Amino acid sequence: MNKNIGVLIFDSSGYTRSLLLERIARIAGCFLHAYEQVGMVQVDKLPASTAIVLLNHHTTDTPPFEFLAQLKATYPLVHVLAIVSPGSEKRIFEP
Repeated sequence: MNKNIGVLIFDSSGYTRSLLLERIARIAGCFLHAYEQVGMVQVDKLPASTAIVLLNHHTTDTPPFEFLAQLKATYPLVHVLAIVSPGSEKRIFEP
């Protein structure tokens, strides 16, 4: 199968980032890039085939709302999956 679906993973924890990479690498047809922080990439420089952005947000991370707004403005068809803690942390991500 042609690897043509780009998946970007953002996770400040090296441990959980490696778990996500390991699990998602099993999916055929994907190529992966993993980063510690959203500030490590420029939104307008993402690979053209980026289809999914997986953000594992920890409560100690800086909220990524500016990055997510730029991402959706530049790539309106990209799918964003945010993993957040329940409660107030989840509520601030809902909008």
